[in-house]
Amino acid sequence: MNSKRGISRKRQAINSKSKNLLNIATCTVNTFVRYFTGELASSQAGNISSDFIPVDPETVYTVTGGRNAQNAGSSFYDKDKVFISGIQVSSFTTPANCAYVRTTINSSYINTAQVEKSSEATGYDDYKQVKPVNRVLSVKR
Repeated sequence: MNSKRGISRKRQAINSKSKNLLNIATCTVNTFVRYFTGELASSQAGNISSDFIPVDPETVYTVTGGRNAQNAGSSFYDKDKVFISGIQVSSFTTPANCAYVRTTINSSYINTAQVEKSSEATGYDDYKQVKPVNRVLSVKR
């Protein structure tokens, strides 16, 4: 409560966060994540690279619609976005010092690709981000 103005405010979320952590709008087209270096490389196969996705350390995640072929896969990064290691599987446990993951998505699955905190793939959910806003609860005159 702001006593000078008699306004009571509360932070609330206007959108609920979905289980899908992959924001397609921030992905890079025609690239893939080199799982063994964490770098992006050019792709003629129509792959898409995710941006840095915040994750929890030592936690299981699953990528649906991912591309794990040749040099493409998922890479793990620390809190400073420094490469830790990578992997070529759809379900994985993040390393102890992991804060971000980047993954390669097969462009055929652009409308259904998903990264989720789970040991197995579940049904598709649109990406949603929590957007906190200030709401006026009451005004005292």
